[in-house]
Amino acid sequence: MPRVLAVQSRPVSRLALVVAAVVSSVVFAPMASASFPGTNGKLYYYDVVNGNFDVYSVNPDGSNRARLTTDPAFDVSAVASPDGTRIAFTSDRTGVEQVWTMDRGGGGVTQVSTDGVDERGFISRVFSWSPDGRIYYSNHDQVIVSVNPDGSGRALTGVTGFDLAVSPSGRRIAHSRPSATIGSVDLWVSDVDGGNAVRVTTNPAFTVSVNPEWSPDGARIAFSQMAPLVNRQNIGVATTTGSAVTALTTGPNDYGPQWSPDGTKIAFVDGANRTFSTVDSDGRNRTPLGASPGGPGVSMFITDWATDAPKADAAVTLTATTAPVGYVDYTIGVTNNGPSPLTSAAVVLTLPNTVTALAAPPPGCTSNARTITCTIGPLQVATATQRTIRATIGLLTIGQFTATATRTTGTPTDPRPTNDTATATCSALTSAGITC
Repeated sequence: MPRVLAVQSRPVSRLALVVAAVVSSVVFAPMASASFPGTNGKLYYYDVVNGNFDVYSVNPDGSNRARLTTDPAFDVSAVASPDGTRIAFTSDRTGVEQVWTMDRGGGGVTQVSTDGVDERGFISRVFSWSPDGRIYYSNHDQVIVSVNPDGSGRALTGVTGFDLAVSPSGRRIAHSRPSATIGSVDLWVSDVDGGNAVRVTTNPAFTVSVNPEWSPDGARIAFSQMAPLVNRQNIGVATTTGSAVTALTTGPNDYGPQWSPDGTKIAFVDGANRTFSTVDSDGRNRTPLGASPGGPGVSMFITDWATDAPKADAAVTLTATTAPVGYVDYTIGVTNNGPSPLTSAAVVLTLPNTVTALAAPPPGCTSNARTITCTIGPLQVATATQRTIRATIGLLTIGQFTATATRTTGTPTDPRPTNDTATATCSALTSAGITC
């Protein structure tokens, strides 16, 4: 199968043998793109270990490396959704290469496409997330299609091409097309419906521009520039109108640019030195990354530099105060310590056996005798909210009794689960003699 070319340590030399037919017959593994602005998060890449293509994630400094796929199939091209909760990738685990999604830990795998993905481009980026959470990909006919992450809502865009990347605004799409000049491929930018198309590069013969990657502000596009007759691959940058095309690196074997979410750096594969590297967005300060997986050959490819997934530290407190004789008021407090807004959270108050909540819980809470569930949110950073539940104390209650409040679910992820639970203890000599 043609994709086995991906195990070559110098893909550009293989391209030199067949560059006249680069679009129709040369295949490296497909690639994906996202360039959403935000805080720099994980790098997603694929690597070949013991002959198996799999998807990995890692922090730029090399920490928290994780293998996300273990299927013996050809699993490549991971890219995170705008909210960071799902990872799209391509796999041929059903016999035909398709777009799939999984959660950040590698579970919840779902097939998205059914019409295949384009395999005719060199280092072909076949899909991209849009800001509204749809997936765009180039199918077997090089028709660009958009679809929901669950596979529903499939729609043709009116754009034909490969190696596509949707702009951060969601209104424009960069893609590669073969030109009339022998052996050349150029970058184009159009509206997502194919209108207002602009040619970004005008390459000479046997020169290829692929792997478009939008800057987070949508003003520039980084790409791989390949001139196999002179054995050179480098990273280029252009304005979206093609008015300024410059070389960001000089090669000789640099490819696969991924813009950092904060817009300051571009990561790429340094094939000559078998490393992941970065440069500043102006081309200065070329630096190897600790995230490089190492190994004897360049069979790896960075496919996304994702935004750090939103996190909200929802700290839970619980206080108990005596109310009228025979009652205790339990107050659940939730404070959002950030760094992101809290969309929602469920906090469950569990009462001891001899204590029962009153039938009318506060708004946003439901009661089932000794279990009260309260929905909290939205809640901005550095703000707090409270819910107070009045409970009756059983006549035979004697000694200490403890209630517990626990955050059970929430969006986004809570980075500090150690403060998700709180307790409140009271003492009773009789139901009329309670201290808290």
